[in-house]
Amino acid sequence: MTPGVEPSPPLTPREWEVARLLAGGYTNADIGDRLTIHEDTARKYVQSLLHKVGVPSRHAFRCLHRAGAIRGPGEQTSPEKEGKGEGV
Repeated sequence: MTPGVEPSPPLTPREWEVARLLAGGYTNADIGDRLTIHEDTARKYVQSLLHKVGVPSRHAFRCLHRAGAIRGPGEQTSPEKEGKGEGV
């Protein structure tokens, strides 16, 4: 993936919400709580966006995000997980 280039097919607005939380180290359960969706739904979103971005794992996604290769609309810096452990 070229830095700053959106995945093809592009992520949906909801997938970008999930991507920001995933980049911040949130678990599927955390993502579900934050977005008021079921944990299984969060897991499906995570799987879908990892596939679209073309990375094999949550860790790989976080590394690309931190390196600036993945940036959502209006995103300047990676989100920090407030008061939580890594959880990945």
